[in-house]
Amino acid sequence: IDALHNADAGKAWARVSSIYLLRRRRLMLRRTLLAAACLLVLFVGGGALYKIMNTPETAPFSRLNKSVLLTSASGNQKILQNGGVLVCKADSTQTDTTKYNTITTQRGGNFKVVLPDKSVVWLNSNTTLQYPLIAGHQRLIRLKGEAFFEVMHTGAPFIVAMSGGNRVQVMGTQFNISAYSGRAMSATLVQGKVEVYNKVSHCILHPGQQAIATSGGSAISTREVDTSIYTSWITGVFDFNDTQLETIMEQLAEWYNIKVDYESSDLRNIRFTGSIYRDRSLDYSLGIIEFISNVKFKKQDDKLIVYSK
Repeated sequence: IDALHNADAGKAWARVSSIYLLRRRRLMLRRTLLAAACLLVLFVGGGALYKIMNTPETAPFSRLNKSVLLTSASGNQKILQNGGVLVCKADSTQTDTTKYNTITTQRGGNFKVVLPDKSVVWLNSNTTLQYPLIAGHQRLIRLKGEAFFEVMHTGAPFIVAMSGGNRVQVMGTQFNISAYSGRAMSATLVQGKVEVYNKVSHCILHPGQQAIATSGGSAISTREVDTSIYTSWITGVFDFNDTQLETIMEQLAEWYNIKVDYESSDLRNIRFTGSIYRDRSLDYSLGIIEFISNVKFKKQDDKLIVYSK
């Protein structure tokens, strides 16, 4: 405690910034090597850096009991392994472009799909993807939930359709879409170029930009973002950079299947920067937030209540 009070704030912040930038570079270069021995979390509001060791948990969150449901256009269903991969093949005997297969993940689930045109889609928790058995003059995909797309360039337009008339059209690119029911739709472009449109407006996105369309059908807004924050989930990490607590809790709510309420609306705007591994328990993730802030959590009926210490 005394060491914290006597520390040089300027030198400490310079050290924090150096460590964090180094971690970000390594995260981008070695996404597949995320089984680190510790987790770094930086609480921006207080300017304090904590190292939380990767200690055993008493009640780890398990995805072993999760499953993925594949429903064919004919209505047949098959259970797939959560966290697995499905390589889809075009049906050479099919001529009806209106027939779709459907893949659905549960809360806390994830899945990877290789479409017949070789485009790759990563499905996040509580997500439904519908894809055609064959592609006509355009490739029309339907999405509810969140997915990251790596679209193969074939010359035919690739369109992702969502509720509320929101659509994203591309030729070949990498982008993330979050389109959960009752929330604003966001499209985040990593590479290439996409057009985002709804019933009242449209925009062209360039790499590093994000489009947001509210569920009420208002004009689409755009902003510059750190794309890794919106795509890190495909590597098993919740990544935050000056992110509002409300946004963090929305992601945790989808992943852990919880409802969240706040005793004060001011708590929604507290900002955090750092990472949380998705294969940890909810209590562990909440404990990190509690440890580095004045925020506390309590379970009440079927809700998680956020309040101040």
